[in-house]
Amino acid sequence: EAYFDYAQAQCSLGLCDKEGKTYEKLLTNDPLHTLARIALEGQHIRSNPSIQSDYSYWMEDGRGELSQITRNSFDLTFDFPVSCRYRFTATGHKWLEYPKFDNKTYSADGFTLGFNGVINPFIKSQASWTHKQYSNREIKDRDTGFATVWLNAKEYVQLGVGYERKDELYNTFGIRHGIQSDTWWMGFHSDITRTLELHGTARMLQYNDSNRGYHHTLALGYALTDHPRTFKITLSGEYRDTQHENLYLYNGPNLVDIIHPYWTPKGYSGTTVTFQWYHDYSHLFFCGNELRFYDIRISMGTDSENNPSVKLEGEWHHEFGKHWAIGLKGMIHSSPKWDAQGIWAQLKYRF
Repeated sequence: EAYFDYAQAQCSLGLCDKEGKTYEKLLTNDPLHTLARIALEGQHIRSNPSIQSDYSYWMEDGRGELSQITRNSFDLTFDFPVSCRYRFTATGHKWLEYPKFDNKTYSADGFTLGFNGVINPFIKSQASWTHKQYSNREIKDRDTGFATVWLNAKEYVQLGVGYERKDELYNTFGIRHGIQSDTWWMGFHSDITRTLELHGTARMLQYNDSNRGYHHTLALGYALTDHPRTFKITLSGEYRDTQHENLYLYNGPNLVDIIHPYWTPKGYSGTTVTFQWYHDYSHLFFCGNELRFYDIRISMGTDSENNPSVKLEGEWHHEFGKHWAIGLKGMIHSSPKWDAQGIWAQLKYRF
């Protein structure tokens, strides 16, 4: 059992090559160890290439003309392992963006090249680059991406730093002007005890329209029950501030443009309490097994804008047949000033 526990520790750190060698050594000493044989087979499959299809739907409406858009995306991803610890991905994209202001659909195609790797027990990294080209040639091509590095400090706390460039797509004007943000962030996550966790992130945003902002979050979660049926309560808070606020331009009574066409809160703060029910209904419980779970979250919050909110989230993930995985996620957010809905679906096959 000491060998198996050691292999599980390597699996949790992402050191799948060492995990596999430990299982092989265990089976040499104990060929009838059924769980080790199942785990080794799963480790071999996880080291193979995969193909994955994704669909997402997002709709938001609120804050006047700032948030009025529906977005659909279709993705097909190929995963190519160099070794089980270092993987490259190539994704093809199709985007359909429908801002309500001009009742027009903006179609775009593109691709993403990505990498993720576990360098050693203490460092892991991930990066990607996305190129996007609109069918309307009046809109310029876009390039986005991110890079992150996480440090595992003796498993007491994980420290992360990263950079992300993303499109700010909430309305017609953001699409037309090609609004993007560059975000530099630092974060941490700590499992203080088996039931208590703390995590937070500090972000600095620089927009390409000469604006900047800050977004900081902190959350404390406590699990009242243990795996596989976990009931958790999380209290979280956030702070946002933006240098320049929105500027609306009119031609008579008609809105013709928005300078800084995205949410620009000043000295904003908010708190949220989340009640979560997570049920892992997998057949076997060990790292690297066929994972099967559903996750339900209900969040209630208030903020400095006197805008109480309710959010319902649900997720289902089911791996089967040793090679297949299917996943569904949904979200509904409701508040007097901003509403949103989202759906995400995934189908994956690993060779």
